[in-house]
Amino acid sequence: EDSQLRLVFIRFHSHIERFFEQEDQLMESCRFPDRNEHRSEHEQMLNEIRYLIQRIENGLYTLGHTYVRARLPQWFNTHVATMDDNLASYLSTNR
Repeated sequence: EDSQLRLVFIRFHSHIERFFEQEDQLMESCRFPDRNEHRSEHEQMLNEIRYLIQRIENGLYTLGHTYVRARLPQWFNTHVATMDDNLASYLSTNR
């Protein structure tokens, strides 16, 4: 429902921000060499979500719905297949 969309994005932002912070701490503690690039992708996602929250506050609900259906799955699939896979490989050989 459109009236709940802003709240959903706010909660999602809070959740994903905490998750990214934990992952960032892990990358820092193990001195992951690609951590800056990985963090940059996290920050990009958080910025996109903040932008969407602002747009939804202005009534652009369609933008939020489109983001959830198209951009969000694409970003996570790519991020997991590249950044997170690279991190997992590094951790499996350097822990």
